[in-house]
Amino acid sequence: MALIIDKVKKIYKQGEIEVKAVNDVSFTVKEGEFLSIIGDSGSGDSDIMMTDTINPLKSKFKGFHKTFKQDDLGLSLSSFLLN
Repeated sequence: MALIIDKVKKIYKQGEIEVKAVNDVSFTVKEGEFLSIIGDSGSGDSDIMMTDTINPLKSKFKGFHKTFKQDDLGLSLSSFLLN
C-alpha cells in the first residue's frame, strides 16, 4: 500500500498577511520506500508531516491508517536543535 499526499496547502495569517507554509504539495511514497522531509526553519516541512491535521476537507491523505509506534516515525524540530 502507498502513502499518497495530494494537493496539501497550509496558510498562516499574520494580521492581514498570508504566509503559505505549504502550497499545493503532492507526492506518493510506495510501500517499502523511505522518505525524509527536510527544510529550513519555516519552510513547511513539519506542516507536511502533520498533513492529516492540516485541513482534511481541502487536502487528501491516503494510505495506511494505523496507530504508529515510536519506531515508525521520527521528528526533529528546528527549535529543539537550536537550543
